[in-house]
Amino acid sequence: MSMFKKLFYRLCWLCLISLPAQAQNGTAGTLLPPDIQKIKDRGSLQVAMYSKDVIPYLMADSMGQLSGNDVDLARNLAAALQVEISIDRSAKTFNELVDLVASGKADIGLSLISRTLGRAEKVRFSHPYVIVRPVLVLNRLTASRAGFDGNNPLKEMALFRGQLAEPKGNSYIDFAKAAFPKASVLELATWDEVFNAVFEGKAMATLRDEIGVKNYLMKYPERSVQLKTIPITDPARADGLGIAVNSNSTHLLSWINLYLELNYPTRSAEDLVRIYAKYYKK
Repeated sequence: MSMFKKLFYRLCWLCLISLPAQAQNGTAGTLLPPDIQKIKDRGSLQVAMYSKDVIPYLMADSMGQLSGNDVDLARNLAAALQVEISIDRSAKTFNELVDLVASGKADIGLSLISRTLGRAEKVRFSHPYVIVRPVLVLNRLTASRAGFDGNNPLKEMALFRGQLAEPKGNSYIDFAKAAFPKASVLELATWDEVFNAVFEGKAMATLRDEIGVKNYLMKYPERSVQLKTIPITDPARADGLGIAVNSNSTHLLSWINLYLELNYPTRSAEDLVRIYAKYYKK
């Protein structure tokens, strides 16, 4: 055998024995798509979450330890990817949270984000992992004076010409404008201001998801006398919460959707309250 052939066979042998190590370390380049490989190389899944606690999605205890439905899901996604988790809670609004994902500062946004067409212009969304119903919250006295009895809420909402209240920049402004096309919308800074406006009769009603309404009435149970709640049961009006993914991370999105399909049946508000019942005990 010539010296050239011996050298050629030795080089082939060296390449063969090095392949398993390369594959194990993820350095072969072609084994994983770039969006997944980036997370693997970093060793962590970067998750953007809302700055405020919202039961039962996201809560921090006195030691700063996080828990809740969205936290558990984010940790499970990271574990399935076999990486650590890094959580960024700098976003003061849900639109800011979406922007963190769109700019590439987070791999995903997982924090009770309603899927809207406006947000979908910036990011991709997973299939809904939670679906909640919108709830119409009425000031009983103001609604009675306006002849709004709530017996046929969708029809009454479509004809109502009075004033609603919703928080600025929140997805429920879009829901409210679609459900109340003839009404005027008073835009306020926070949900507390919105509920106060309805409670005080400055606006007749607001629309919010059923978990948010439950949390508010748990905080102010005495206000249930003045406020009437009507769940909107039309499936077309349901609010699907999705995981936001950067527009370039197409394989990561497919992976997340498959994970949800195999491991996480879409939850309802009743599911969340049952699973995280301890947070609703006084």
